[in-house]
Amino acid sequence: MALVHIEVFQACVGVQLVAFVRCAGEGAGPRCLQGRRLGVFGLSPPETATKAHPAKIKGVTFVGGEDLYALAQGEVKSLQGEGCDYIICLGHLGIDDETAATKNRSIDLLEQVNGIDVFIDGHSHSTLEEVKEATGGAGKVGDTYLTSTGTKLANVGRIILDGETITIDSVSTEGIEAPEDSEVAKRAAAIAEEIETEYGAAFAASKVDLNGDRDPGNRTEETNLGDLITDAILWYATKDGEDMGVAKENVVALTNGGGIRAPIAIGDISKNDVNTVLPFGNTVAYITIKGEALLEALEASTYTTPDAVGGFPQVAGISFTIDTTKTYDQGDLYPGSTYYAPKSINRVTIDSVNGQDFDPEATYVVVTNDFTAAGGDTYYAFSVATVVDTGTPMDEALMAYITEVLEGTVPADKYAEPAGRITVVTEAAEPAEPEEPAEPDAKPDEPAAAVTFSDVTEANWHYAFVTAMVNDGIVTGYPDGTFKPGDSVNWGAALKMVLAYAGYEDAAPVEGGTWASGYIALAKSEGLIDGDVEQNANITRVEMCQLLAKALKIEASEKESTFPDTDDGYVLALAELGVIGGNPDGTFNPNGELTRAQLCKILAEAPEAPAAEAPAEGEDAVDTEPAGGEDAADTEPTEGEADTEPTEADSTEPTEADSKDAPKAA
Repeated sequence: MALVHIEVFQACVGVQLVAFVRCAGEGAGPRCLQGRRLGVFGLSPPETATKAHPAKIKGVTFVGGEDLYALAQGEVKSLQGEGCDYIICLGHLGIDDETAATKNRSIDLLEQVNGIDVFIDGHSHSTLEEVKEATGGAGKVGDTYLTSTGTKLANVGRIILDGETITIDSVSTEGIEAPEDSEVAKRAAAIAEEIETEYGAAFAASKVDLNGDRDPGNRTEETNLGDLITDAILWYATKDGEDMGVAKENVVALTNGGGIRAPIAIGDISKNDVNTVLPFGNTVAYITIKGEALLEALEASTYTTPDAVGGFPQVAGISFTIDTTKTYDQGDLYPGSTYYAPKSINRVTIDSVNGQDFDPEATYVVVTNDFTAAGGDTYYAFSVATVVDTGTPMDEALMAYITEVLEGTVPADKYAEPAGRITVVTEAAEPAEPEEPAEPDAKPDEPAAAVTFSDVTEANWHYAFVTAMVNDGIVTGYPDGTFKPGDSVNWGAALKMVLAYAGYEDAAPVEGGTWASGYIALAKSEGLIDGDVEQNANITRVEMCQLLAKALKIEASEKESTFPDTDDGYVLALAELGVIGGNPDGTFNPNGELTRAQLCKILAEAPEAPAAEAPAEGEDAVDTEPAGGEDAADTEPTEGEADTEPTEADSTEPTEADSKDAPKAA
């Protein structure tokens, strides 16, 4: 018998595995196997049931776990029965941690299935080096060689079957090109030029880097790119004013983070960039569901958080919190899915919907992509709804939003950081001890103490702003160790914070008044407000702009308004300074409320207060000392108490269950 060896080449192109076989050596040709039989079978990942569009896989069953192992072992036995000398599995199971819990990875299967000589893997985009790392350097599980070549034809793998010897290697395709004068090279160049002309030209620009990472990123937390995409599809579905059957404030947007595949760097944006971010051709669609179904979908789609999951929701119009210190209460397996329904809702809380209280019994319209609208991925709760498909691909909607609404530029004031729509609680903090007042002779340049709240972490968009304001003594937290960043700000708290930031002296208490009466009196005397205000009434966005601008002696702008719903000069002045911005749809929502986190952001980005002027000759400085016999400490919240919390007797602070969060752009 002539010396012949069999070579199997494989590569991963996108989400497809490609492989072919050739023989090399003396005697190679059509009959080069020389009586040896090569058996090949394939395995698809069980997640196909939820990763593929549900309408396109009706009637197809995808097995997993023990059933998958049994199916693979049965294929091996069948091929062995046909006398195969080598058995190769073309799998698409992968080795990443996202599917570790379900035991459907290739390395899990190979621990249970015998008789496979080589397993050619895909799905996780792993390179041969990463496979070796996952297998302790062996590149094998049991007696089976495991190989994978990354993605996007970055590498070509080669498997040599030579008698009793199996050799595996991988070659990078970088620098490999067809000869310039070949027909293949000429045709490829012509196609590339045609595509580059259409898709490579810049149509817009971004002032910020847009986060397209997986983990940490779009599969674990809110990102600025997720915000941009959901803002875009929400705008696209509602821009024509079509009646969707619910009030405008009940229309929200959501897309699965796993569908966001790449970042967009600061600078020019081309169609190719957007297509790379959203490569699947999914269309903008919307469904009408009850609030309880929306809540279930969010609970199910964050079941692994803080670990990555492709279903992680990027949202617009919704503010919600995930408490990962609690265990997902796993219920029954969703029909035809690899995901489990929540037996109860115990990790996710919807804090608000477009600034309004969430109602599980209310009807909401969810703008999303056609894949999740049909119940794909972790969104089985959506599958019972009627889908309205606009037919417009998401990438086209995103490009239209950037050009028409953002006028060709993704701005830093809206998208430099995530907007604070999602809060991920990763550890339960013990209640914070009340802070001790600073020593009278404390040096201003001493390092600030670390700020720790159980509901404010470094992963939150507002972490730096809250930290800055706490360290500057502008705001404090609650005795239970929380900050409650999503709570609305009332007039009393707003006056206290703004006056402190602007450098005014401590307000004198008012005899017979409440803790906020002094701040109200001081603001009136300084001309910051025109009359009395109700300390427990929530301050609006326009009222806050007017108060802050006057306190910082910023003149009202006389320029034409950039907002369709307000022409207030103080709003425009602060917008021109970059202190505040608008909502994703271009509005300002002047009568909307502000959250504690948003106010911290506004103050952190506001200009410094002007230096106080000395009293004119012959004039006395304003006396802000307490009236005789009064003690400011009797009416002022003590250090460590919430800055919005009056005394127990006259408190109107909402309870924790009633707290609101209106995450509009600040």
